[in-house]
Amino acid sequence: MFEITLNDPKIVKGIFEAINAIVTETIINFTPSGISLSAIDEGRICLVIIKLDKDDFDGYVCDKEYKLGLNIEDMVKILKRSSNDIITLKHEDNSSIINIIMKNTASKKSRTFSLKLIDISDSGIKPENLMNIKYKASVSIPIAYLDESIKDADIFSETLSVILSNKDGIIFKAQGQNGEMKTELDKDDDGIEEFNIEEEGEGSFALEYLKNIIKINSISDRISISLNLNTPLKCQFKVLSNSSFIYFLAPRVEEEPEVEEDIQIEEE
Repeated sequence: MFEITLNDPKIVKGIFEAINAIVTETIINFTPSGISLSAIDEGRICLVIIKLDKDDFDGYVCDKEYKLGLNIEDMVKILKRSSNDIITLKHEDNSSIINIIMKNTASKKSRTFSLKLIDISDSGIKPENLMNIKYKASVSIPIAYLDESIKDADIFSETLSVILSNKDGIIFKAQGQNGEMKTELDKDDDGIEEFNIEEEGEGSFALEYLKNIIKINSISDRISISLNLNTPLKCQFKVLSNSSFIYFLAPRVEEEPEVEEDIQIEEE
């Protein structure tokens, strides 16, 4: 069995809302050392890899590995019912449900929701193939910087171009039939950290997916961006003290004027 507790309901909701922004159901691994998952959206454009260290939980008991299929949409609906609650996830061996227990910190009230597990086939994606990519350009910035550029780009386009350059710093730009936008960040900007550029990285990415990725901003305030030329964009977020979310977003390419197509994340 396992019994896992977090005292801050905002963290629990933030974790599952960030997952739900990419997939509606997935397999989650619960192990004695922590929780992990790797899942890809239906279009096979965005892959998310999550590792939650047991030391980041207020209570963590897990006797062995469990692979549980969960409907993330339903989990989010349940967690939205929490307010000032300590949240515990509990599962017994051979049970077909996972219990979500909410204990109110201001009273002696306790609520339990039992969510049925579901059968899900493995995605077939091997995340290590993407994790082994050697990126030549990377930088850490506040999520707010990217959020602002996404909103600016959304005026004119469905994509955002990202350029990481030793000469020009960080550039976000978008162009459409009615106009264009461009944001330039000098590498000496106070918000920029870990500016490491061996070779210029550049690519264009769908705003729809970028918007979903930065929904993690409720539990993390910085993003580490890694990019080569026309490779998946790697977005990494630190959560709590020892945990992380990593997203790989496939680039978009223009095959004909005004026609754009997403490149899928392929298996190797």
